[in-house]
Amino acid sequence: KPGSRVDVKWVGMIRGQRAIVSVVQNAKILSAEMQTQNQMDQVGKVATVPSTVTLLVTAYDADKILLYKSEGTLSLSLRGDNDLGKTDSSGVITFPETLPGAGIASSDDVDTNVQGTMKIDGLEYKLVNNKWIPASELERDR
Repeated sequence: KPGSRVDVKWVGMIRGQRAIVSVVQNAKILSAEMQTQNQMDQVGKVATVPSTVTLLVTAYDADKILLYKSEGTLSLSLRGDNDLGKTDSSGVITFPETLPGAGIASSDDVDTNVQGTMKIDGLEYKLVNNKWIPASELERDR
């Protein structure tokens, strides 16, 4: 309903894996199915689930929403009335990391899970499942 706060979530594919991304956090609903807060106060509760919701977001967040909408599915996650902050997390969750034993990459999966690389003092490290692992260890496990 108007006046509520929501997070905008996106579900799609990232590097070949199904993922959910927190696109915008703590957005205020301005209208739901063309009903504003003032109209809601006058007529009371609305019985139907709205198919159209207008959010108060920055121009940058609006652009992010449009971009993500073009490549997957968006949904709104209702926040509690006292939950006004934003989370510290990266906002990205992939399906495999929610399974028991997640975070331990097998050597067969390493190439598809590499999120980045860096070199420090001539040693190469790869970011796999949000953990920096020396490339030499990954090669040795194969």
